[in-house]
Amino acid sequence: MTGRGCGKSLAQVIYKLNQYLRGWWNYYRLSEARSIFKSLNGWIIRRLRCLLWTQWKNPRTKVRNLLKLGISRKHAFLSGNAHKKMWRMSKIKWVIIALPNRYFLERFNSFGTTSS
Repeated sequence: MTGRGCGKSLAQVIYKLNQYLRGWWNYYRLSEARSIFKSLNGWIIRRLRCLLWTQWKNPRTKVRNLLKLGISRKHAFLSGNAHKKMWRMSKIKWVIIALPNRYFLERFNSFGTTSS
């Protein structure tokens, strides 16, 4: 669902992921599954950062988007031009600051109110 080469927008991936996780939670809510969801949440957020980093593609786009998200010019340039792959970049301090958990959680909650 969070495949980095799937060609879906972040909104589409979050919508489908939200549906899937709600169904999974409703099925397992009677059991002791809260700890699984807490650990799974961190992994999902990191996968979404990877997806977004992949969608930005070019170093120039990465730098521009990091600047828009409030990262200083020096750190945006260093992070945007790094030769690391998306999984390693999703754990870099400046990428985490630019794309914090609440960035994705707000999008989860906005899709949680609509149903189709």
